[in-house]
Amino acid sequence: MKFYISLACNDPRNGNQTGYVDAIQVRPDGDIESLMQLVGGRLSLRMLHSANSKKPREIKIGHILLRIHSYSTWVGNWCWDEASADTDQVARLLAYLQRRGWTCEQGESTLYEKWERKDIITAADLDERAIGEAER
Repeated sequence: MKFYISLACNDPRNGNQTGYVDAIQVRPDGDIESLMQLVGGRLSLRMLHSANSKKPREIKIGHILLRIHSYSTWVGNWCWDEASADTDQVARLLAYLQRRGWTCEQGESTLYEKWERKDIITAADLDERAIGEAER
C-alpha cells in the first residue's frame, strides 16, 4: 500500500527548504486525513537522486534512507513537502522517530496507543488502519 509522508521542512517566512524536518504527518493514499501526526527534535533532510533523473528516489531523514515513489514541494502550504512511499518504508521511519524520542501529537487510536506504549508499529498495522479508515 502507498502512503504519503508530509514533512514540515520549509522556512515559514519564505517557503525555502531548511534542510531539516521537525514535524511529520503520515496518511494513506487516497485519504486526506492523517493516521499520525508527529513532532520532535530537528532531523536533517536530504533528497537523493538517481544518476539520470531530477526526481528524488530516496530521502534521508536523520540517519535513515527511505525509498520513495515521488516528492512534491509546497503541499498544503509552503511550509510542507510530501513524499510517497510503500508501507514498509513508513514503518521504518516511524520506528526511527520513536527511537529518537519524537511525540505522537495525534493519531488513529490503535496506532497512538502502540506509540505511547513504545510498541513497534509494523507495516501490517499501518495497512490494517488504512483499510479501516477507507471503509468508514
